[in-house]
Amino acid sequence: MRRSLIALALGLCAAGALASGALAKEGGVELSSTPFGTPPGGTWSTGLTLIDLNGRLPADAKPTLELTNLDTGERKTFAAKSTGEVGQYTLDVVFPTAGRYAYTVTDGFTDREYSYPPVRIVGSIDPERTTRGR
Repeated sequence: MRRSLIALALGLCAAGALASGALAKEGGVELSSTPFGTPPGGTWSTGLTLIDLNGRLPADAKPTLELTNLDTGERKTFAAKSTGEVGQYTLDVVFPTAGRYAYTVTDGFTDREYSYPPVRIVGSIDPERTTRGR
């Protein structure tokens, strides 16, 4: 029994190591947060990290996020802004109305797309929230 548990633990460790290596080889996009809790008319601010195909961070990428309202088909594209650190960006996304939304990030250097699970934006639009700070 003890040997089986040790073998299982070693197998899980090996699988984790192989999976993290595969992500570095394939590249990717990592968001620092999800839009969960963002109200209609509100802004979802998130960090975005790009990982190059060789595990390096790209210097001059132009990543974007495309937001699609699954109820109406309306699409909006938001450009990410560099933080000044290689491969690090910020992104401000506004969900104009309540509804179901899909979002996809394009890395901006290989034009590879990364899709995320749909999100439901609920609540009513607060006019003060949408005009403050603008």
